[in-house]
Parts: sequence; structure tokens; C-alpha cells
Amino acid sequence: MEAFAQTLRSVAGVYCPEDLTITEGAALVLFAAGALGGLFAEEPTPYSKFSSKADPKAGKAAAKDKGLMVSSRAGMATIYALGTAAGVMAVRSMALEADQDGAASVAGVLVPSVAGLGTVLSDAVLGRSAAALGAVAAVAHFGKRELEVFFVHSYSGSMPLQSAAFISCVYGIVGWGLHHFAARAAASGGLDSDRSAGSWAAVRLQAGIAMFGGGMLVNAVHHAMLARQRAAAKSKDGSKAYVIPRGRLFELVACPHYLAESVQWAGLALALPTPLHILWAAQTVSYLSGRAAHTTAWYQSRFGDAYPASRRHMVPFLY
Repeated sequence: MEAFAQTLRSVAGVYCPEDLTITEGAALVLFAAGALGGLFAEEPTPYSKFSSKADPKAGKAAAKDKGLMVSSRAGMATIYALGTAAGVMAVRSMALEADQDGAASVAGVLVPSVAGLGTVLSDAVLGRSAAALGAVAAVAHFGKRELEVFFVHSYSGSMPLQSAAFISCVYGIVGWGLHHFAARAAASGGLDSDRSAGSWAAVRLQAGIAMFGGGMLVNAVHHAMLARQRAAAKSKDGSKAYVIPRGRLFELVACPHYLAESVQWAGLALALPTPLHILWAAQTVSYLSGRAAHTTAWYQSRFGDAYPASRRHMVPFLY
């Protein structure tokens, strides 16, 4: 395994732990399967409005078949909970290490100081620590999603709790893996030590961090735009309404927020070129590409000729 890891690093620039554990191998298999599954998936996840399974006319019998149902807002908050928790735990652990004697105890639980948290954040943003970057990326992405669930998006209807719990477990593994594989690649693969000033690895790191931050920002902007336009289009009785999104990148593609998220994870894979980060980026792109096509089809079926024929699915002028 050590020889394979060294070859992968020298030939492809991919940093893999030299002593891969069974748990780590299982995680890589999971994400490889997810990347392939996204390519061949015929429909989005069942809770999506674009899925044929998400039929509001199906009635109580269909809901019963799905098991325990919860409100869509509660379900979405559940989906992102474990990913957020995994990232927070990783950041807390690193901040406590940086704190030395600065941590406080609250109800018997050690809480890192602002200085300790600042050290982790600066190490991530400035690219000094791959482990810190992976942990902060997990908190930033999943924490942002939780905030959007409560303060940006509007929801109607319900979703199966078991679906939300399953996806949350997957995202929990993602949150764990983003930090864990970065830390392992730094410790046994030399990911941090290879980034001397001016080297290709250093340039790739800074470019990847910029892509991650920029992608997340563009994603947030278009999520907010979509939410505002839908809120403004609500029926007089207050029921949820859908509109053809307008403005900024919505003029070019149906799903600029999917494009931005794809850029975000591609950037992190560029900054942290481990097998897990690369597979997670591939899984995201494959799934969101298919979902963007379903989004276009849904808009076309709902709005007919009013929907702009020149608007692409996800990538301006190309796809």
C-alpha cells in the first residue's frame, strides 16, 4: 500500500494515506459508488419536487408507505445536522489542541477559546494546515445549509424521516472524511510539507481555497435570489408558488447554484487532493448535473414556451 500511495502521489499528485484502514477504504468505496450512481440515477431524491415520487396528490396511503413523515423544514434540518456536527467536532478538537491552557469548561465540557478557534480558522484560510481546511470546509458548508433551512428557504409538505436520517448519516461521513482524510494525508503523505512557497502545490492550494469560497458565495447568493422571487410570487391565499428565476446567472442556466456548488467542491479537491475529496467532488458534479437536467424539464413542463429556450441546465452555453 505504501508503494501504491507514493506512486499515486508522484504520478497523479493525489495524496493517499500510506496505511489505509478498513474504515477509510469503505468510505472511499461508498463515495466511488455515489459518483457512479449520480451518473446513472434516473430521478432526484424522493423529497425533491422534481421526483415523480414526490406527488402531492398521492394522499395518505402513499405517505403511510413512506413511514414516519416530518415537515420538510424539519427533514432538511435533519439532513444537514450530522455533517455540521462532524465538522464542529473536528474544529473543536483542533482548537483545543491550539488552546493549551486557554480552554474553558462549561457543564463539564471543554470549550475552546476564541483564540483557539481563530488559530484553526487562520490555518485553514491561509492553507497552513490541510486538516484545519478540511474541518472548516465541513462546518462552512453544512453550517451554511442549516442557516439556509431556517432563514432563507421556504418549505411546504413533508418528507420521510428515514430518508432524512439516511442522508444525514451520509453527510456525517462526508463531514468526518473532509477533515480525517486531509489530516491523514498530511501526516503520512506529506500533503502539508510539499507546499513550499511558489511551488505548484502551493498555487493549487490557494486556487482551490478561492474556488471553494467563491463557489459557496455564489451558491448562497442564488439561493437567496430564488427564495425571494418565490416569496414574492406567492398566491393571495399564501400558498407556495413557483416562478421562472430571473437575474444574474439564472439568465444563462436553470441551476447556477448547482454550478457554484460543483465549483466549490472541485476547488476543495484541488486544494486537498486526497481520494475522498476527489470522489466527493465527482459525486457532487455527477448528481447535480442530472438534477439540473430534471430541473429544466420540470420548468419546461410547468411553464411551456414561457421558459427561455436558450437557457442551459447548469454550465453556461455548454450544458
